[in-house]
Amino acid sequence: MYLPHRPRGRPLAVLNREMVVRAPSKVGTEAPAAQGGEGALGAERSVRAFLRRNAAAVALAIAAYAVLFGPTLQGLARYWAEDPDFSHGFLIPVIALAIVFSSRGTLGAVEARGSAAGLAVLAAAVAVYFAGSITNTNLLERLGAWGAFLGGLWFLLGPELLRRRPLAFALLFLLLAIPPPYLLLSPLRLELKSFATRLSADVLGLLGYPALPEGNVLALGDQRLEVADACSGIRSLMAIVTTAILFAYLFRTGWWKGVTLTAAAVPITVAVNVLRILVIAVSLATFEMDLTSGAQHEALGYAVFGASLLLLYGSWKFVDWLFRWRPVERPA
Repeated sequence: MYLPHRPRGRPLAVLNREMVVRAPSKVGTEAPAAQGGEGALGAERSVRAFLRRNAAAVALAIAAYAVLFGPTLQGLARYWAEDPDFSHGFLIPVIALAIVFSSRGTLGAVEARGSAAGLAVLAAAVAVYFAGSITNTNLLERLGAWGAFLGGLWFLLGPELLRRRPLAFALLFLLLAIPPPYLLLSPLRLELKSFATRLSADVLGLLGYPALPEGNVLALGDQRLEVADACSGIRSLMAIVTTAILFAYLFRTGWWKGVTLTAAAVPITVAVNVLRILVIAVSLATFEMDLTSGAQHEALGYAVFGASLLLLYGSWKFVDWLFRWRPVERPA
């Protein structure tokens, strides 16, 4: 039997510790292999691997979705093209797709676990869609198409993917592309026009331009200026609310800051709409310049919308400062 030589003056306990430290560790050599196996197993179960293995089935599901819900999506696109108040609807799917594409690496690495709950959501969405088709209700058809897309992702890829922030926001952001029902939109448009007309008349009076509001018409001496639907503010309201929600996501403002910023879109819309009416009225009364139609009217609209974006950015900076601010505690 061989005994290790103990150098003179070295305690036996110290020598034993050195032997233990220098001995090869089997656990240490096997751990990387085990971790590599788990990583390979996770990669095989990822969303990216699932889509690669089931490319034909996924393509078939997309084709079935296009056949069933294609007419509804085409009608929605026509609505965006025909109604100037929702012309920004074309940008919403593009922005949502860009958000998902920018996070494709993270989303593709999520484990794909299909869920039967997604099949229930898909069935309910299809039922809502057919209910809207039977009753000729566009809102139900569009919500059904959105819900079917959500349910399909849930069923095939599982709820873990839907919990990821980029995809969850993109799906909810798509809801902004669906116009509100006419029963809600029409009285809102009328109320915005009436309020903007009254407020513009008051401001014009303070500026020395006597104006009398008559419904949605401003009487400026011998001239009458009608506040049309295009100047109701509903277009700016929808676009600014959409932009505020996008700001809240991109700047990671948090829940309460995002709600406050979105709520600020309403007074901003009223303010810029009144500013637009004031510019038109003063130009007509002072310079006899008609800005109610043509290229000048469109240019004014774009300029006012740019001002609304600046106000929205200023509101975000103010909200951010407000939530960071704390009162100074003075010593007693």
